[in-house]
Amino acid sequence: MKKSRQQELADFKKLLESFDESDFDGHTDFQKLTAKQKLEWLSQLIVFVRKVKK
Repeated sequence: MKKSRQQELADFKKLLESFDESDFDGHTDFQKLTAKQKLEWLSQLIVFVRKVKK
């Protein structure tokens, strides 16, 4: 059975709660990525945000 968008979002929010603050402390060293890596990272972020906002 396919989950509704609301259920998917609720599941995602629950998953986020399981992460620790240190998971989001900037340890990706974005500034050290190459230009290509930065564009790939940003494009993946845009796709993610658009999917969540639908």
